[in-house]
Amino acid sequence: KVFLCKEETPKVFLCKEETPKVFLCKEETPKVFLCNEETPKVFLCNEETPKVFLCIERRKKMLWEKAKNLIIIFFLMLNAVLAALNYTQSSRHVLTAERRTAVISMLNQNKISIYIEILRDYKPRRILSVYGYEYDMEKKLAMLFPENADITRLEYDGREEYVCGDIVMTFSNGYIAYDNPSGLYPGVTLTAEAGVLSRSAAIAACEAFMSEHFPDFVYDVSILPSDSGWRIFYRQVYQRNIIHTNFVEIVITPNGIEQLDIQYGKPAGFVGSPREICAPDEALLTFMQRIKDISGDSPVIINHMDLAYIQDEPGLQKGAVYMTTPYYRVFVEHLDQPYLINAFTNRMR
Repeated sequence: KVFLCKEETPKVFLCKEETPKVFLCKEETPKVFLCNEETPKVFLCNEETPKVFLCIERRKKMLWEKAKNLIIIFFLMLNAVLAALNYTQSSRHVLTAERRTAVISMLNQNKISIYIEILRDYKPRRILSVYGYEYDMEKKLAMLFPENADITRLEYDGREEYVCGDIVMTFSNGYIAYDNPSGLYPGVTLTAEAGVLSRSAAIAACEAFMSEHFPDFVYDVSILPSDSGWRIFYRQVYQRNIIHTNFVEIVITPNGIEQLDIQYGKPAGFVGSPREICAPDEALLTFMQRIKDISGDSPVIINHMDLAYIQDEPGLQKGAVYMTTPYYRVFVEHLDQPYLINAFTNRMR
């Protein structure tokens, strides 16, 4: 076998072999190639213990090193381009400081005060699907009635009613209503000053109850319905998104939990492709136009704004799947329910 190492006319040397063929590989020291090897081996002839080189392999290795460097450079450039595109795309859905200032000025001119940080991010959103209302009634009865209670079940006009003394739980159209004048113990001791339960004590008691029975619901808003107790709302959270129409509403007094309203459908997951939503300042302008018709010249104070999912129609059929749509929620002082603006259409609900 004859191997050429970039020489037009190979030079042959004898190097202690019977018939070795020797070629110069552009080196001062000649290298000897043994012809009885499939892969040519190169030996330095002036070494007692010959060192082995793979001439072809070395060239391949050099080419591969160059190729790797080119690949690395290519991916670095690709990452830079993708980062630039991602930044440009992200900046399209971030409310600028100038726009925030402009909408606050417009609201103030219309006697609407806002003392919160306006939402900045309005990236495209997907529709969230949920299953129809369905509850484990045995668990609900165990949760809301005393142990070993003698519960009477009544059914009429599509309603189910469970009664034990003055405790009544009603189930109708996917909605659970609970009334207990004596108060359901929420899991912590309630302390009241002069017969009035403080807001912090009420929330702490509700948190203990909710963490045990509804761990994926979070505190949403609270109001003072009477001189002795609080009405506190909890909403379900799915993948860091609030589902406004999945809720537990609690009325708590120094006696404990006296009333509960429950409605929720199990989240089924997001569907479809992300869709563009209107910017927060655009939603606030829609709110401004509507609130002027409602409140007239009376001042309005916005104390909270966020984005939540709202079910488009009641989930009355068990096992069926219903769609929820993202809405901006604008809370104003002295009202327990927010104003709702469809984030896809920028229309007030």
